[in-house]
Amino acid sequence: PNVISRKRPSTVDLRLNTAQHPSVPSCHDRSIHFDERVLENLLIAEENLKSNHLYFTAVQEHIEPIHREQAVEWIYDVAKEEKCDADVFPLAVSLIDRFLSLQNIFRQDIQVLAGVCLFIASKVKAPQPMNAARVAYYTADSVKVHDVLSWELLVLAHLNWEITSPTGFDFFDHLSARLPSLQTLRPAFTSILHRIQRCRLPLEKKGALLHKICNMSRSHTSRLPFRFRLICKLLPRCSLP
Repeated sequence: PNVISRKRPSTVDLRLNTAQHPSVPSCHDRSIHFDERVLENLLIAEENLKSNHLYFTAVQEHIEPIHREQAVEWIYDVAKEEKCDADVFPLAVSLIDRFLSLQNIFRQDIQVLAGVCLFIASKVKAPQPMNAARVAYYTADSVKVHDVLSWELLVLAHLNWEITSPTGFDFFDHLSARLPSLQTLRPAFTSILHRIQRCRLPLEKKGALLHKICNMSRSHTSRLPFRFRLICKLLPRCSLP
């Protein structure tokens, strides 16, 4: 059964309330993207902040993979409608999986958890973050603003305020800073990474996942060998559950 309530803004509202230039793209910072210590710290943080991909059997008693998939699809749609930066969605998914690795929840709470994780991720990554009222709005008011704020504190407390989990984009930025020609791959990488995180695939199926990525890459470019090698290197950084 679907556990997600949805509400979409009208086309007129979107046109009237969407800024023409919501943010200015950032440039590579040589003191960050060319410092090997930063990359090493990302690898350490990735290891320390990873989720337990077996949480459905080890922790959760009331939710199933289908409920997570519905919640992730919902925040993906919300992020698109809010025109969030591409790296907001992967961070939100990472926060969802980390929380579910630690805390058992009821089925009816999966939507508020997903919305709150998107709310937190937008505060970390987006130049114009979402507010609690917008999160509640997209649930068709099945979740109230005070619920969003209460769950925000609950999630932050369980994660010990460690909310900057590395995502695939963090590693992609370091690679593209060293090899600027890789920037042309960013749209395809964004599409592939988002597709991966919207699926529920155990880490044990890494070979099948590589095959799937290979097939996805065919539709984006004829330079498959180069693209495939790049994605293979970035795959462990995709913050899969």
